[in-house]
Amino acid sequence: MFWFVLIIMKGKVITLILLIFLGASLVLGAGEFSVNSALLKVSLIEGDSTSRSIAISDNEEGDFFIDIVGIEGVSVDESSFSLSSGESKNINVNFDSSDLKPGSHIGSLEVKGNGNIDVLPLIFEIESKDLFFDANLDIPPAYSEIESGSKLVAQIKVFDLTSGGGLLEGLGSVPVDLEYIVSSLDGRVLSSESEQIIVNDQAQTTKTIIFPESVKEGSYVMSVLVEYKSSIGVTSQMFRIIEPSLSPNVGFSGANSTIIGVGIFAFVFMGIIFLFVYLIRDRDKLLLELKRNNSFELREQRKLLLEQSKLYMKRSGYNKKDVKKEIDTKVKTLKKKHKKRINEIKELKKKGEIDKMRARIKEWERQGYNTMPMDYKLRGLKESEMRRILNKWKKEYSGKRYKKK
Repeated sequence: MFWFVLIIMKGKVITLILLIFLGASLVLGAGEFSVNSALLKVSLIEGDSTSRSIAISDNEEGDFFIDIVGIEGVSVDESSFSLSSGESKNINVNFDSSDLKPGSHIGSLEVKGNGNIDVLPLIFEIESKDLFFDANLDIPPAYSEIESGSKLVAQIKVFDLTSGGGLLEGLGSVPVDLEYIVSSLDGRVLSSESEQIIVNDQAQTTKTIIFPESVKEGSYVMSVLVEYKSSIGVTSQMFRIIEPSLSPNVGFSGANSTIIGVGIFAFVFMGIIFLFVYLIRDRDKLLLELKRNNSFELREQRKLLLEQSKLYMKRSGYNKKDVKKEIDTKVKTLKKKHKKRINEIKELKKKGEIDKMRARIKEWERQGYNTMPMDYKLRGLKESEMRRILNKWKKEYSGKRYKKK
């Protein structure tokens, strides 16, 4: 895949031709928001329910939407919400097995916002109430990531839960059915096989699954169901399938030539990426600087408003609800001003006008608190009281604002 990148910076036009694989685009297009979990796995006895909490955060404000894909019995308390810059939101993910059969239920939770998407894999294991056998599934590290067209090797250990010594002598040598299921994160079953083994106290077996080259790259889940009469135990583990690597003999002769060729390609590729990042970083750096300034200004203004509210609390007839409402109004006004500034800088960024971006940010920094004193005075506060608060606040504010970390 060829990428033609045209960069205009400080009057100079630079054209880069990047020969890269499609996978690299995933790195350059990574989302700005984040979810504090890479996998959500829950195991329940049939009929039970539970909840898990995840945190979603973002470095800029926006609206977010949550979808549950390919799995039943899973829901969220809130499917849409808004975040301010730097804010975090806790979302409850609910698991209810009431209407589901014992087994492994696979799907994903998708978070969409600000033009990006983050996918959280969901594994919902439901075991029967009368559980006699269970198992451990282990996919060795060498097979945690395999190429399409290759094999997956997994080790399974099955054990008799009724065998514990003393009066618990176990069920003896009995036939146990094992079902091997491979699912994608949208709930589709990719592969399903079964076999029967004899278990006396415990037993071990190895399962090999060969995948065709047509399997798409992505994350998958292997589940093992252990069935004996009405007893169903479940165990699951994730793995990845990637695209096959290039043939080592393409364009080269001999192993040494292959290594040298790959090394040169990697060196040139990293050099181009470094140059690309170097050329665009000034614009991104200025935008981040503005966002940091906005966050700092918002934090300090909250402190100023809080100091004023403390004086109100000492007065008779203090109405906490009215003061809070007035503070919220002033904070929202400041946020609108910040958003307007960010939009202005983004427009200059699109045009490549870095000098104007830098000049506007410096202009807003020079304005500082001198443009705002009485705009953030609460109604009913004496001017002399406001002056005392401002004298203390200005010293702290100006000292922090230009401090380099």
